[in-house]
Amino acid sequence: MYTFAINEHLEIFLLSLGMGFLLGILYDAVRIIRLIVSKGKAALFVFDFLYLALCSVLVYLFIIAVNMGAVRAYIIIAQLLGFFCYYISFGVVVIRVSDKIISACKKALGIIFNVIKKPFCLLAGVIRRIFGAIKAFFKKKSLKSKNYFKKLLQINKVSLYNLIGIFSLFKKSRK
Repeated sequence: MYTFAINEHLEIFLLSLGMGFLLGILYDAVRIIRLIVSKGKAALFVFDFLYLALCSVLVYLFIIAVNMGAVRAYIIIAQLLGFFCYYISFGVVVIRVSDKIISACKKALGIIFNVIKKPFCLLAGVIRRIFGAIKAFFKKKSLKSKNYFKKLLQINKVSLYNLIGIFSLFKKSRK
Protein backbone atom coordinates (compact mmCIF):
# COMPACT_ATOMS: atom_id res chain seq x y z
CA MET A 1 0.00 0.00 0.00
CA TYR A 2 1.31 3.39 -0.99
CA THR A 3 1.69 5.97 1.78
CA PHE A 4 2.21 9.68 1.43
CA ALA A 5 5.10 11.67 2.81
CA ILE A 6 4.53 14.42 5.36
CA ASN A 7 4.71 17.18 2.75
CA GLU A 8 2.02 15.40 0.69
CA HIS A 9 -0.22 15.16 3.77
CA LEU A 10 0.32 18.87 4.39
CA GLU A 11 -0.60 19.61 0.76
CA ILE A 12 -3.78 17.52 1.10
CA PHE A 13 -4.58 19.34 4.38
CA LEU A 14 -4.21 22.75 2.71
CA LEU A 15 -6.27 21.64 -0.28
CA SER A 16 -8.94 20.43 2.15
CA LEU A 17 -8.92 23.85 3.86
CA GLY A 18 -9.49 25.41 0.44
CA MET A 19 -12.26 22.95 -0.32
CA GLY A 20 -13.99 23.86 2.95
CA PHE A 21 -13.63 27.54 2.07
CA LEU A 22 -15.27 26.88 -1.32
CA LEU A 23 -18.07 24.96 0.38
CA GLY A 24 -18.67 28.03 2.55
CA ILE A 25 -18.92 30.21 -0.56
CA LEU A 26 -21.34 27.69 -2.05
CA TYR A 27 -23.42 27.81 1.13
CA ASP A 28 -23.75 31.59 0.94
CA ALA A 29 -24.71 31.38 -2.74
CA VAL A 30 -27.40 28.81 -1.94
CA ARG A 31 -28.58 30.91 1.02
CA ILE A 32 -28.95 34.01 -1.15
CA ILE A 33 -30.88 32.05 -3.79
CA ARG A 34 -33.10 30.57 -1.09
CA LEU A 35 -33.87 34.02 0.34
CA ILE A 36 -34.67 35.36 -3.13
CA VAL A 37 -37.03 32.48 -3.85
CA SER A 38 -38.78 32.12 -0.49
CA LYS A 39 -38.34 32.53 3.25
CA GLY A 40 -40.56 29.57 4.20
CA LYS A 41 -39.57 26.51 6.19
CA ALA A 42 -40.20 24.21 3.25
CA ALA A 43 -37.80 26.20 1.06
CA LEU A 44 -35.23 26.12 3.87
CA PHE A 45 -35.50 22.34 4.10
CA VAL A 46 -35.31 21.79 0.34
CA PHE A 47 -32.36 24.11 -0.24
CA ASP A 48 -30.44 22.78 2.76
CA PHE A 49 -31.04 19.22 1.62
CA LEU A 50 -29.83 20.07 -1.89
CA TYR A 51 -26.79 21.84 -0.45
CA LEU A 52 -25.88 18.84 1.71
CA ALA A 53 -26.34 16.43 -1.20
CA LEU A 54 -24.16 18.61 -3.44
CA CYS A 55 -21.50 18.96 -0.72
CA SER A 56 -21.40 15.23 -0.09
CA VAL A 57 -20.85 14.57 -3.80
CA LEU A 58 -18.17 17.27 -4.01
CA VAL A 59 -16.35 16.00 -0.91
CA TYR A 60 -16.51 12.44 -2.23
CA LEU A 61 -15.04 13.50 -5.58
CA PHE A 62 -12.43 15.61 -3.80
CA ILE A 63 -11.28 12.69 -1.65
CA ILE A 64 -11.09 10.43 -4.69
CA ALA A 65 -9.08 12.99 -6.65
CA VAL A 66 -6.70 14.07 -3.90
CA ASN A 67 -6.25 11.03 -1.67
CA MET A 68 -7.09 8.13 -3.99
CA GLY A 69 -10.38 7.55 -2.15
CA ALA A 70 -8.83 7.03 1.30
CA VAL A 71 -10.92 8.89 3.84
CA ARG A 72 -8.79 10.46 6.55
CA ALA A 73 -10.05 12.35 9.58
CA TYR A 74 -7.70 15.27 8.98
CA ILE A 75 -9.25 15.84 5.53
CA ILE A 76 -12.76 16.17 6.99
CA ILE A 77 -11.46 18.31 9.89
CA ALA A 78 -9.59 20.58 7.47
CA GLN A 79 -12.72 21.02 5.34
CA LEU A 80 -14.75 21.92 8.41
CA LEU A 81 -12.00 24.34 9.48
CA GLY A 82 -11.97 25.92 6.04
CA PHE A 83 -15.76 26.28 6.10
CA PHE A 84 -15.72 27.92 9.53
CA CYS A 85 -12.81 30.20 8.60
CA TYR A 86 -14.84 31.42 5.65
CA TYR A 87 -17.99 31.71 7.73
CA ILE A 88 -16.42 33.88 10.47
CA SER A 89 -14.39 36.05 8.07
CA PHE A 90 -15.94 36.63 4.66
CA GLY A 91 -19.27 35.07 5.55
CA VAL A 92 -20.08 37.90 7.97
CA VAL A 93 -19.47 40.44 5.22
CA VAL A 94 -21.55 38.45 2.75
CA ILE A 95 -24.43 38.24 5.22
CA ARG A 96 -24.41 42.02 5.62
CA VAL A 97 -24.21 42.64 1.89
CA SER A 98 -26.65 39.87 0.97
CA ASP A 99 -29.67 41.92 2.08
CA LYS A 100 -28.81 44.54 -0.54
CA ILE A 101 -28.13 41.84 -3.14
CA ILE A 102 -31.44 40.15 -2.37
CA SER A 103 -33.47 43.36 -2.57
CA ALA A 104 -31.78 44.28 -5.88
CA CYS A 105 -32.46 40.80 -7.28
CA LYS A 106 -36.08 40.90 -6.15
CA LYS A 107 -36.58 44.30 -7.81
CA ALA A 108 -34.99 43.07 -11.04
CA LEU A 109 -37.03 39.85 -11.00
CA GLY A 110 -40.19 41.85 -10.24
CA ILE A 111 -39.61 44.10 -13.25
CA ILE A 112 -38.88 41.13 -15.50
CA PHE A 113 -41.94 39.28 -14.17
CA ASN A 114 -44.21 42.28 -14.81
CA VAL A 115 -42.90 42.66 -18.35
CA ILE A 116 -43.50 38.97 -19.04
CA LYS A 117 -46.87 38.95 -17.23
CA LYS A 118 -48.44 41.89 -19.09
CA PRO A 119 -49.09 40.15 -22.47
CA PHE A 120 -50.56 37.14 -20.68
CA CYS A 121 -52.90 39.38 -18.67
CA LEU A 122 -54.05 41.10 -21.87
CA LEU A 123 -54.62 37.71 -23.51
CA ALA A 124 -56.54 36.50 -20.46
CA GLY A 125 -58.76 39.61 -20.64
CA VAL A 126 -59.54 38.97 -24.32
CA ILE A 127 -60.30 35.31 -23.63
CA ARG A 128 -62.48 36.30 -20.65
CA ARG A 129 -64.49 38.71 -22.83
CA ILE A 130 -64.92 36.08 -25.56
CA PHE A 131 -66.08 33.43 -23.10
CA GLY A 132 -68.34 36.00 -21.40
CA ALA A 133 -70.05 36.69 -24.73
CA ILE A 134 -70.38 32.96 -25.42
CA LYS A 135 -71.82 32.45 -21.93
CA ALA A 136 -74.34 35.26 -22.41
CA PHE A 137 -75.36 33.82 -25.80
CA PHE A 138 -75.95 30.34 -24.38
CA LYS A 139 -77.74 31.74 -21.34
CA LYS A 140 -80.12 33.65 -23.58
CA LYS A 141 -80.69 30.58 -25.79
CA SER A 142 -81.27 28.31 -22.80
CA LEU A 143 -83.79 30.76 -21.32
CA LYS A 144 -85.65 30.89 -24.63
CA SER A 145 -85.68 27.12 -24.96
CA LYS A 146 -86.80 26.75 -21.34
CA ASN A 147 -89.73 29.07 -21.93
CA TYR A 148 -90.54 27.32 -25.22
CA PHE A 149 -90.64 23.87 -23.62
CA LYS A 150 -92.68 25.21 -20.72
CA LYS A 151 -95.28 26.53 -23.18
CA LEU A 152 -95.32 23.18 -24.98
CA LEU A 153 -96.09 21.41 -21.72
CA GLN A 154 -98.91 23.82 -20.91
CA ILE A 155 -100.48 23.52 -24.37
CA ASN A 156 -100.56 19.70 -24.37
CA LYS A 157 -103.04 18.76 -21.58
CA VAL A 158 -102.41 15.01 -21.75
CA SER A 159 -98.92 15.34 -20.46
CA LEU A 160 -98.27 13.66 -17.14
CA TYR A 161 -96.85 16.90 -15.83
CA ASN A 162 -100.06 18.74 -16.59
CA LEU A 163 -102.29 15.94 -15.29
CA ILE A 164 -100.46 15.94 -11.98
CA GLY A 165 -100.85 19.69 -11.90
CA ILE A 166 -104.61 19.37 -12.60
CA PHE A 167 -105.06 16.78 -9.85
CA SER A 168 -103.26 18.95 -7.39
CA LEU A 169 -105.56 21.86 -8.31
CA PHE A 170 -108.61 19.66 -7.62
CA LYS A 171 -107.21 18.69 -4.24
CA LYS A 172 -106.64 22.33 -3.34
CA SER A 173 -110.13 23.34 -4.40
CA ARG A 174 -111.74 20.60 -2.28
CA LYS A 175 -110.13 21.82 0.90
